[in-house]
Amino acid sequence: MARVFVIGGQKVYGDAVKLVSEKDERDGRDGAWKVDVLLTRIERDYHCDTFFPLKLGQNGSEDERWRKRSNRELSDYVGEDVQDVIQQEEVEIDGKKEMIGFKFMLYTQT
Repeated sequence: MARVFVIGGQKVYGDAVKLVSEKDERDGRDGAWKVDVLLTRIERDYHCDTFFPLKLGQNGSEDERWRKRSNRELSDYVGEDVQDVIQQEEVEIDGKKEMIGFKFMLYTQT
């Protein structure tokens, strides 16, 4: 089975999820296409006006149509060991260097 990766902004992600949902409804199949989301959760708030169109484990507002997979399943999915910790990376924001925490996650549509 081939994998299709969608890389884009809010509208591109939203359109991809909508396309899969509409195709399943048209074909009368429940979950005929398997949809996974590889997500990088950034441990910092930013002032922004564009957001990922799904609520995946954010502030207790988990979308019940999605299930967070285990770290072992994430590692198997990407084919390498992914640490189950918040990782740190130094970035420059507004001319100042600071450490930003992030964690990789995998969600599957139920």
